[in-house]
This record gives sequence, structure tokens and C-alpha cells, in this order.
Amino acid sequence: MYKRMMQKEGIEDDEIVMVGLVQACANLGHLKLGLSLHGCMIKRNLDRDVIVQTSLVDMHAKNGHMVLASHVFKDISCKNVVSWVHSFLALIKTVWRREFDQVLGTTVIDMYSKCRVLSSLSHLGLMEEGQYWFDLMVSEYKIQPSEKYYAYMVDLLARGGQVEEALELINSMKTEAVLAVWVALLSGCYNHKKLLIGEVAAKKVLELNPDELGIQALVSNFFAMKENWDELAGRYCITFSLVEVNGDLHAFLMEDKSHHQHENLKSMLDNLYQDMRGMRGLVRVMMETKQPSSSPQ
Repeated sequence: MYKRMMQKEGIEDDEIVMVGLVQACANLGHLKLGLSLHGCMIKRNLDRDVIVQTSLVDMHAKNGHMVLASHVFKDISCKNVVSWVHSFLALIKTVWRREFDQVLGTTVIDMYSKCRVLSSLSHLGLMEEGQYWFDLMVSEYKIQPSEKYYAYMVDLLARGGQVEEALELINSMKTEAVLAVWVALLSGCYNHKKLLIGEVAAKKVLELNPDELGIQALVSNFFAMKENWDELAGRYCITFSLVEVNGDLHAFLMEDKSHHQHENLKSMLDNLYQDMRGMRGLVRVMMETKQPSSSPQ
């Protein structure tokens, strides 16, 4: 389409067109076309715009050309908050701390962008880098962490299984931890099966009485993993399955073994599972025997 626009339609490309094309190449992973576009922009002197250069950094980083992406970033003459943050996020795994340290504590990088950096580090699971930036902002640049800062750091530590360190960070807060902080800790405890600290986080979440169904489901799943149904009684509606047999209703909960015929039901399900496995093998044998012979006539 781009070639047709340039050759047949006679449309002149500019920075806006190039940014759109570069972003498309970055999202599609089209390495060859991306390099071709970059060369075309250099020839037409369209690669000097800061937005174009930032999009090139993102494209080359996503395509694995970290060295080329770093060169493009260093070639940006007038770096602004957009170029700094987006380039940092693109090159986060080959981070050049010295350059970013120079502007991290200044007004060039606003509070929203700093939160984005911590959020990205959290989702990438880069605990060492996240701890570095957090300590740098707090200790060296004397930035008072907001609730979002703490939430991102707790999420970063909890995702990596360091729930003890995450709880210590929460206890060091000068203000009362908000719901997002405790949810981040609970999620990490649930994923890593940290039951003791998870129970502390779950009870804190219950005290804050969240309305969001996703958070309620997280709490329910955690206590179900602990087989602790009493904590949910009277708080949330516990979902269960109902089966009617001869006019009688039988209720079943996840991990619940209280049914008077639990062992018999488990034995029957095991037998059905083995039968289905045997049938699957029988079907495979039947299909193989029905395949036409490949021997010559």
C-alpha cells in the first residue's frame, strides 16, 4: 500500500505518514520494511523529528536491534519527556542508567511518567531495576512516594515471590496502605502460594470492603486455596454447583470434601477418567487401522 501511494497515487510522505508506518512495522515485527523505511527517511531528511526518532527507537528495540535503537536515541538532539520515557521503556532490558539518572530527579520527567516506568518494570518482572529506580527517587532525589509508587513496588516484589519484602515495604509507609497495595500483595501471595502473608493481605482487603468483582474473586480464590470458607461467610456470595438426584439437591464447592459420598464420587470420577483415556486410545487405533494402505498396487 505504501509503495502504491508513493508510486501511483503521487502522495508525498511526511513525518506523520512515517510515524504511522514505523509504528505499524514495530507492531507487526516487519524487520525488513522497517529498515527500508528508516533508510528512506534518512535520504529524505525526515528522520530529524523527535517524534519520528522516538518511534524509530521503539521499532528497532521491538525488532531486536538494541544497538541501532540506542544510536537513534543518542542522536535525538532535543530530547523531551516523550522521547525519554518511551525510549527508556523500549530499551529497558539494556538500560543505560547513567543517561537516565541525569533527568530522573528533575522536572523533565513528570510524576506520571515515573509511575509509568515503575509500572513497566513491574509487568516485566525486573525487580532489580525497579528497586534501583525506586531507591534512587526516594533516597537521592528526595521524592516522596505516592500511593501509586508503593502499589507498583509492592506489585513488582510480589510478582517475583518476594512477598516478605513487599510486606516490609507496606509497613514502612507513613500513611495507611490503600486497597491497590493490599490487592497487589494478595495477588502475589496467591500466585506463589504464600499462605501466611496472603491471609494478612486478604483480611486487609476484606476490611476495605471492595466492590469490584475481580477483587472479590481473588479473595474468594485465595481462601478456597486455603480451604478456609469461614472467612467468606456472610461477606460474599460463595458460588457452588448444584446437582439434583432423585429430587434431592447436592451442593459442591471447590476443594470441598464434606459431602457424605465424597469418596464414592471421587472413585467414580477416576474410573470415568480412565475409561475416557482408554476410549481415546481405542479411537486412535481405529483411525490408524482405517488409513488407506500406501503399498503399491
